[in-house]
Amino acid sequence: LTNLGRQTQYYFRVGSTDSSGNGPSLEGDETNNPFSEDTFITELIPDETAPRILEEPEVAAVDAISAIITWETNEPSNSLVQYGTSGSSWTTLTSSASDGNMVESHSVTLTGLTANTTYYYMVGSQDANGNGPFVNNDSTNPWVVKSFRTTNSIDTAAPVISNVQMTFATDTTALITWTTDEPSNSMVQYGLAEGVWNGYDYAEYDAEMLTEHSTTITNLQPGTRYYFRIGSTDAKGNGPTHNSNPTNPSDQGQFTTHVFPDTEAPQISGDVNIVVNSAERTAIVTWQTPDEPGNSQVRYDTSSRNWAEYSFAENDAEMVYNHKVVLTNLQVNTFYYLRASSTDASGNNHASAPADLNPSNEYNFYVERTAESTKKSTDDPIEAIQEELEEIATCFIHSARYDIPTIKIVLLAVGMLIGVFSLWVVSARRGR
Repeated sequence: LTNLGRQTQYYFRVGSTDSSGNGPSLEGDETNNPFSEDTFITELIPDETAPRILEEPEVAAVDAISAIITWETNEPSNSLVQYGTSGSSWTTLTSSASDGNMVESHSVTLTGLTANTTYYYMVGSQDANGNGPFVNNDSTNPWVVKSFRTTNSIDTAAPVISNVQMTFATDTTALITWTTDEPSNSMVQYGLAEGVWNGYDYAEYDAEMLTEHSTTITNLQPGTRYYFRIGSTDAKGNGPTHNSNPTNPSDQGQFTTHVFPDTEAPQISGDVNIVVNSAERTAIVTWQTPDEPGNSQVRYDTSSRNWAEYSFAENDAEMVYNHKVVLTNLQVNTFYYLRASSTDASGNNHASAPADLNPSNEYNFYVERTAESTKKSTDDPIEAIQEELEEIATCFIHSARYDIPTIKIVLLAVGMLIGVFSLWVVSARRGR
């Protein structure tokens, strides 16, 4: 969504239409298309911060002619890789590969490589506002140069599938999970009768290359038995239809949907845990919904509020039991207040029941000022004193709720006078 107003609350619904023209209903129906209404508030200050790469990039798979590079970012952004057999910077690595999808989990496949050769590479990501390796780059973006070596042989083995589970079912949905020994896509084929691979009536597909797979099947019939098999194909095309193995496609499984509709939201169990990294100005928020999977939503602000009133939000759409959301670009010397929530595949959320455990209770945390989080831009003593006093003024104003421009001007003026006097004293003593 572009051309939005600053610091403005917007309401929205999402819907999808398939190739046959089936899509959102004006009346709404049990298939949850369109989805229930939600809201967000745009920020006051334009985004001029590049995505932060959260962990060291990895070579998820490599053979004689290709390699898969993966990494995570703190916000949706594209995927860029610079690489070559020589070079140590973004501009001296002469080959490139990219993926324009805006994601937080990144995977780029390098092809046309030479066997038994060392390659050097750097990864970077650019968000929707153009912040990235070229504009407002972060200290982690692009990541420092790394290397890998291709093998002597080409990968002709399909991913090995294990731990297949029908994790959860409602009257119209089912969640199926599995694991592979290498990054690969996700496909579930299913139907009302037993079958072989490519012999079922329906399929769900996800192209993202993963090792931990989770697919939600929707639009099922209540109280009905379904049969299914799962398959995963790697970046080389090895999978259930090419170079298959005894685990891929999987053995046939089955499940039965519930008779009655699911009308309860996921219940948040126990405490919401918050781990603050003041140096990085981030907070990791985790919680569990052991009764059923749901997405992950956190709303937060610098003052205590009800769920719909928070100014900021971070979300993850994946349906999981163990939830994790990373809050970034937090302000130092600031208290934050937050609540967590989850919406299930049937659309049940914080509004489903007024007295349940969704959203969570309100929690708060504090982002401290550290040397890493607030780096001084100058070695000049007067400016350093000004910056210190401005930080003190900001903290004082935040807690006292005074008018910010007036009190900061007064305190900064006093700070400048103190700084000039301090320099005069030092100069006088040196003169003696």
